[in-house]
Amino acid sequence: MDHGSFGVVYEGEWHTKVRSIPVAVKTSTRDDELTEVLELLELEVRMAWLASESARSGCISHVVDTYGIAVSWNGRPGVGDPQLHLVMERLSCDGD
Repeated sequence: MDHGSFGVVYEGEWHTKVRSIPVAVKTSTRDDELTEVLELLELEVRMAWLASESARSGCISHVVDTYGIAVSWNGRPGVGDPQLHLVMERLSCDGD
């Protein structure tokens, strides 16, 4: 477990029929308004998408695959503040 600007980052695995892929699950833990947390989520997804677009156009880029986005509530769905989860490829590196 680690922390980033979006919130807590957990390590996990994304299972396919062929293999298991190491992933980072970024979970919002900020006390900000939901709209601000959604903007941060959009920024994370947009940066991953732009990196993918650069790679497809032939530019050299470090691409991180995004596998999914989810919303959960600590209580019942729709009650209280939701947590947003972003599932991305986990890279082994030091620092950011």
